[in-house]
Amino acid sequence: MNTDMATLTGAYVLDALSETERVAFERHMASCSDCAEEVRQFRETAAYLGGTTAVEPPEEFKQRVLSEVSRTRQEPPATAERPRRRGGRGVNRRASWGTRLATAAAIVGVVLAAGFGALAWNTQQELQQARADRDAAVERLVRAPDAKVATTSTGGMEAVTVMSERMDKVMFLGSGMEPAPPERVYQLWFLGDYGAESAGLLRQESSGNMSAMTAEIPPNTRAIGITVEPAGGSEQPSNDPLLEMNMPT
Repeated sequence: MNTDMATLTGAYVLDALSETERVAFERHMASCSDCAEEVRQFRETAAYLGGTTAVEPPEEFKQRVLSEVSRTRQEPPATAERPRRRGGRGVNRRASWGTRLATAAAIVGVVLAAGFGALAWNTQQELQQARADRDAAVERLVRAPDAKVATTSTGGMEAVTVMSERMDKVMFLGSGMEPAPPERVYQLWFLGDYGAESAGLLRQESSGNMSAMTAEIPPNTRAIGITVEPAGGSEQPSNDPLLEMNMPT
């Protein structure tokens, strides 16, 4: 087990890592059973928090994001931008599926046995800050002047992406997906001439919706896809995507 990476397990469960750190840690965890097991144990422990953390973002924020997406222009304003670098056809239309769009959802915390009371309080503060940071990232992306939306559906699953080329970021939301099998997770991938690169593990809510995920887009990305992978994720897809969609254009 890589000692440096092993110190990031708690921060990973808290969603306190940067995008670069998160991707690097998930790549490491895919081949490190010790770190994968520690993350699993931390998440199990977090379940004991029960009602100490909010599991839904404020309704006011949800409605604000929904309203912004519904008004998002589908083509960027005419400005001198850098050359486009992504191909593929996006399904560009306003996010008409409205209320199915969730904002950043629940963020799990870590509570250890020793000093439970004090640590639980500190953890809740960290969770609230992490959730606020995530919500802010989602809102910044949705409000980007060049934000574009693409949607797709297949086999009862629906997905929407909001992308900003200026920010080099994309947000993914999904719904209608069956719970992942035991010891399995849904993993999001960027697809392009370079092959496949992990965008991270998707977190599924009890409603079946996927928590919002924002990630930095690698150059020459043409699409994103979702696969089912072993717990902890994989370095490369181990099967064909359940869902694949082109990046918005």
